[in-house]
Amino acid sequence: IPRWWGATLLQPDGRVHVLTDDGSDFQSANSPVPTPQKPADVATVPIRVLDYDPCAEYGFPERSLEEVVFLSDHNLLNLSSGTRAHYRREGTAWEPSDVE
Repeated sequence: IPRWWGATLLQPDGRVHVLTDDGSDFQSANSPVPTPQKPADVATVPIRVLDYDPCAEYGFPERSLEEVVFLSDHNLLNLSSGTRAHYRREGTAWEPSDVE
């Protein structure tokens, strides 16, 4: 069962992140980007900050600021943890399918 966690999308600050398809570590444009061992497709995407609501029941009693990049209409990558997550706009009823 998904747990939808409220957050506010803060204004963009101009930073970007480079994504590659070769499995190398993701790097922000503010840090050196390693040279891939093989040619790879590259995409530069804006870094955004989500201001997550407190959620004491899950161990987050205070607001949490997380740097993310949006990968699609319903998927994001958390840059500090390297984890992907589903998201949806408040008020929409979208749910991930069983294969997502």
